[in-house]
Amino acid sequence: VSTVLPGAPASDVETLITSEIERGLVSLENVKEITSTSREGVSSVIVEFEADADLDSSIQDLKDEVDTLQQELPTDAEDSFVSEVNFVDQPVLTVAVSAELSDVEFTALADDVENEIESISGVSRVEAIGVRDREVTVIVDQTSLSRFGVSLSDVTNAIRNANITFPIGQIVNNGISYNVAFEGDITDTEQIANVSVTNLNGQPVFIKDLAIIEDGLAPASSLSRLSIDGTPSLSSISFDIYKQSGGDITQITAAVNDRFDALKEPGQLLDGIDTVVVLDAGQDILDDLIQLSTSGLQTVVLVILLLVFALGWREGLLAGAAIPLSFLFGFIGLYFSGNTINFLSLFSLILGIGILVDSAIVMVEGINKKMKDDPTIDKKQASIQTIKEFSSPLISGTLTTVSMFVGLFIVSGVIGQFIASIPFTLIFLLFASLFVALAIIPLLA
Repeated sequence: VSTVLPGAPASDVETLITSEIERGLVSLENVKEITSTSREGVSSVIVEFEADADLDSSIQDLKDEVDTLQQELPTDAEDSFVSEVNFVDQPVLTVAVSAELSDVEFTALADDVENEIESISGVSRVEAIGVRDREVTVIVDQTSLSRFGVSLSDVTNAIRNANITFPIGQIVNNGISYNVAFEGDITDTEQIANVSVTNLNGQPVFIKDLAIIEDGLAPASSLSRLSIDGTPSLSSISFDIYKQSGGDITQITAAVNDRFDALKEPGQLLDGIDTVVVLDAGQDILDDLIQLSTSGLQTVVLVILLLVFALGWREGLLAGAAIPLSFLFGFIGLYFSGNTINFLSLFSLILGIGILVDSAIVMVEGINKKMKDDPTIDKKQASIQTIKEFSSPLISGTLTTVSMFVGLFIVSGVIGQFIASIPFTLIFLLFASLFVALAIIPLLA
């Protein structure tokens, strides 16, 4: 919760704003901790909610309470602003654009590129770094103020009032009401020059009579430089692209990259302008997933080879077949339960590879022993007897392992939510391996 009190020292901000807001927010539900910082002219109050709280509802309650507290704050204070601090809200793509352009041209280019990228589905917002915002400066002449008997506050109030849009009533026509508003937005510097400040002997006094109006750029608040292949660095603009909550990061970054490629075509916005992808989180995730998947496949191959050397090629391949089959049923379970393939779920799958083959080894060895002890026995009968003999121990052993992972579900807080996919994936995988061992392996054997 941020509140600005212009010109106030930190001690006054603490007493007049921060303490009042803290007292008002104590009564909110599901609040874990409230911390605050008071500095010159600005009060910042951070409210942390419990991990199991309904975030949308809690934030709305917070906003309602802040609106109620507004009347308790000094009249000079600006309206408090409530913003959500989301540590997941990080740029998914950063692209640097460099060219030998003036600051004004860079600013215009940044606005055009932002509009292009923000129109892409899944993009939440685009932030430009290294660009100077457009700024109109009104340089008031003190001599002119004295000559016309006007104060500086009269000038600022005149500009402020000319830049306000407000409703002025309704027009009813044939039973239909039409809202009427006074459009006072200033869109051009010439409009500022023609704003009337006061009347002197029946003649209006305009801003242009009192001041010089300059249409320029604000001072630089950020700096971006780009060097390609060791060349001297040039001024550039860095675009940080953020995705919407729940969006597929790989699809969004791919769509943004495609749009930048389209803008670099001849005759387009970025034709002849250098663009460099500084950060591509979507591609990084794809690379990591490929590396993790490759490691998982290597592990599966090593386990199957070990089973072949230990049990023989036929028994080893049968037991090893439990791994891809269990993965198949595990992926089906993840899909219908709404879970996604991510680092934690893939890690869980790799972690469970060694456990998956236990039940299959028991079944394969049981069937093999039945057939060796009685060479005349039918394969089908050997499989049925093995299932009857080993089903109870296998189910008991699987449930014992599952019970260990169930305990991870009781971990509360943010850590509990973060690791919840690990026990869920392993438990589903264990039940899938049990089903494969008791239902699929005997058919293959």
